Amino acid sequence: MQILIILPDKHSIALPDDAMFSFHGHGDNYRLLFVNQTAQSEFHISDYGYRVPGRYYLSDFNNGELNDVLFMLFDSCHSAEINNTYGNWLTMSRSKGVDNAMGFQEDISNNKSIYWNNKFWYYCNQYNVYISGAATLATRESLLYCPPIGQYGGVDSWALNGSWLTELKPARYGT
Repeated sequence: MQILIILPDKHSIALPDDAMFSFHGHGDNYRLLFVNQTAQSEFHISDYGYRVPGRYYLSDFNNGELNDVLFMLFDSCHSAEINNTYGNWLTMSRSKGVDNAMGFQEDISNNKSIYWNNKFWYYCNQYNVYISGAATLATRESLLYCPPIGQYGGVDSWALNGSWLTELKPARYGT
């Protein structure tokens, strides 16, 4: 079974049949924002009794739909921070069957985040570095090469829930 999140611009995100999910954009410690010129859609960790029509909830995946997901990256501000009401993206992802989830604990600047994201995937794909190693290398390069030089812009606040020794190649589903 494949569940799609339909966004306002008619694009969709397929989660359960994918081995990896990567989000880069606006968010915080309980929601991810998908915005286009005319509308906004939100993906929340959970509703905890307060369900809003038109919003999507990670907590709704209750039947093992995410068991095959090897890795989820939440490249947005405070995505690894615990929300006292709704929980945490990384912990909720893992509880739904995702093998590894990564996010950030602080505000992250957009240009540093874009640079970090590109370098992270570069190291995972080109050198088959462990996801923890790819995050460390991407963080170091963001400090040294992405303006403003000498500042992390929050990308040093990444956190990983899962195995630090996971490689993303060869391509495969989670267990």
